[in-house]
Amino acid sequence: MTTPEPAPRLSKKQEICTAFKAQFRRQAAVFVVSRKPGRVPFGIAVRARRVVVYGPLAEGGIYGAGVNKDEICRQVRPAPWELIGAGRRVSHEEVADFFETLGSALCSGQSTTVALGMAARTVRSPRMRGTIGAIAFMLTRGVELHDAMRLFPEVFAPMQVSLTEATAQTGLKEAGAVFIKLAQRMLKQGRLWRKFFSAIAYPLSMFVLAMVVAIILEVVALPPMMALFHTMGARLPAISQAFYRVALVLRTYSWLIFPALIFGLVAGLGSLPRLLQTRWVQRLVVHLPFVGVIMRQMALARALSTFILLKQSGAATRDMFLLAGAASGNAVVADFFASTYRRVTLGDAIEEAFIAERHQLGPEGDRIAGRMEVGMTGGDLAGLMNDVVDDLVDKAENRVTVLPRLLEWPLLAAIGLVIGMIILAIFLPYPSLLNDVMQKMAQGR
Repeated sequence: MTTPEPAPRLSKKQEICTAFKAQFRRQAAVFVVSRKPGRVPFGIAVRARRVVVYGPLAEGGIYGAGVNKDEICRQVRPAPWELIGAGRRVSHEEVADFFETLGSALCSGQSTTVALGMAARTVRSPRMRGTIGAIAFMLTRGVELHDAMRLFPEVFAPMQVSLTEATAQTGLKEAGAVFIKLAQRMLKQGRLWRKFFSAIAYPLSMFVLAMVVAIILEVVALPPMMALFHTMGARLPAISQAFYRVALVLRTYSWLIFPALIFGLVAGLGSLPRLLQTRWVQRLVVHLPFVGVIMRQMALARALSTFILLKQSGAATRDMFLLAGAASGNAVVADFFASTYRRVTLGDAIEEAFIAERHQLGPEGDRIAGRMEVGMTGGDLAGLMNDVVDDLVDKAENRVTVLPRLLEWPLLAAIGLVIGMIILAIFLPYPSLLNDVMQKMAQGR
């Protein structure tokens, strides 16, 4: 009988991470933070503040409350309204603010724990406070920053964790400078995304409103008019008959059709983020008219900025390519970086691999490959590629500015066609009806 081999012994840091995962259960907690006795500046009383923290540990919650060295903290019973929305997701902008605060504090010579405390005092959401508090608590137990961040994949992307791990070998000031650059890129790209969504919101809302008007005309206005024409003996044209049949079906089965449409719309909007993550949708998006060029430029800007940050921080070559492709959020760009990395593993230089696969990126590929070749053969790679990223973002922003006008005319044409056909179906029987009336009047003479 063979004896089983003993399990591999875990290091102290791995044991802490394992124990942390075992009790990883988020809960909301409220802390009252106030000044220590005798620490009131100039005799002016400072009002205590209530801080809501949504985190996995009570100790981490205290760190997440952002207690300063001259303050004390005690946990109290949460009010019902303080628990509402405590677990909401952390926004992209809040993660960027976290890295900016952390980087600025590190550049000023503060320790990582002190920098996390500063970040905890500036964030807005309870979940982010709990995340920072748990990370700070684990740092006091000897866990590395990137290992602690890796436990929160819903907050920190793999690229951000890998970037933090790569900067662990550099000094605090160098790491802080990289974090500030990351935050600036995230904030700039976040503003571009908001501008993009606001640009397409107006044309789409106008289209939805017009479709509602068309349905009202079809279901409410058209059937009584057609019934009136029938009773008066008017001959209905083919288009009027077709719309009349559709209106009768909509009115007869309205109890089934309209709830199904509303449910489908709500379900579609709810599943849209997941749908946008599928590869076939991502490939389709970059080929859409008007919108496709913008989506490709934004994806390329995210990927290239990630690639440069990882390279500057000294990350592994595999992480540089694969995480840059993943950060793009688009299958076409991710496939380009994956294909480029395969060429690098086969012995090609990075600039040669970029040149060989540049056809996958369309018109932007030639310029990116050229800049990469110049940078890798002795030029300022970071400066050249940052110029490319800035140029891509500027071009995408300019296209976003004119996007509402570009979408407005095709949507107006579609709206005019649908509503115009319904109105035409309503008024086309009038000539036949007037002709019949005139014949009857002539016969009556």
